[in-house]
Amino acid sequence: MILSVICMAINKDLYVADLLPKLLHLTGELVGEQPCEVIVVVGQGEHRKQKTDIAESLGCKVIQSMEQGYGRALKAGLAAAQGQYCLTLDEDCNLDSALLDQLWQARDRAEVINASRYLVCEESPRFLTRSWFSHILNCLYRAALSLPVTDMSC
Repeated sequence: MILSVICMAINKDLYVADLLPKLLHLTGELVGEQPCEVIVVVGQGEHRKQKTDIAESLGCKVIQSMEQGYGRALKAGLAAAQGQYCLTLDEDCNLDSALLDQLWQARDRAEVINASRYLVCEESPRFLTRSWFSHILNCLYRAALSLPVTDMSC
């Protein structure tokens, strides 16, 4: 198995019906004929049964997260993953095929590649705050972990 995509569906909202068909199409384009899997981690929220039914009807593997918390749910999804590479995302994310392609192309250049989406609006206080904290954390992690890397510009 070349790729495991772990979709975190632990929130109250019901986005998997829109996300999963797009995700399955994009992962098929990324890996071609190589085997991949999509794992949907379902939380204890109100749409649990619907999310499970939708994911299973599309051929996705479903993990029921019985414990509270995003970290524990993510750990359960990663434990179930069988792919050589793992891609994690939230069910409410906007899929950007160009970004997924860039991540896939960079897969052999690092052990961990992280991509975050920001509101691209330089006048937004939220954007400026996130951007500022991102640069600070990048410097701190690079120094504390002795990593010879910086953020990848997409």
